Amino acid sequence: MLIRFLLLLLVFSCAHENSCPIAGKDHLVAASAECQFLLGRDAYSLKDYTGAAARWTQASQTAAKDSRETNFVASATGTLGYFYLNGMGVEQDKTKAINYFQTAIRLGDIESRNHLAFAYSDPRDERYDPISALCLVQDRNALQRSGFRWHWCGTCKPRRHPCQLQFLPTF
Repeated sequence: MLIRFLLLLLVFSCAHENSCPIAGKDHLVAASAECQFLLGRDAYSLKDYTGAAARWTQASQTAAKDSRETNFVASATGTLGYFYLNGMGVEQDKTKAINYFQTAIRLGDIESRNHLAFAYSDPRDERYDPISALCLVQDRNALQRSGFRWHWCGTCKPRRHPCQLQFLPTF
């Protein structure tokens, strides 16, 4: 009987150690994208940008199990792009920022379209591409109105059709 009690205590304590430390989110596994995203948000609100970047990096590398988890991965990835674009908690790196934004867009993060458009709209930068910037903003607005889930397929072609996207209906 004592052995069963100790075994149950051990199992409970191990499960508790792996649960998310956020109040009300103890049903989540600590390594889940949702828990890491929320921990990153908490660090950001305390102006701990390095800590936030670390949490969002972990969230962005999580294999999403469902669409809810994908939303957290996409948001974390897009936010990392913003951090790299502005050098918040990480060394500023516009190339990494653009890569993060493109990944987040493929995962369905609409806000990353604005940030990527901003990155492409700087005429002092070698990646200056006003057509792609306009394409990203216009399509983001159309997509928000239509209620479609989308991902960027990277086929924006000036002089043809500047804004080519693949649309996926929301279910």
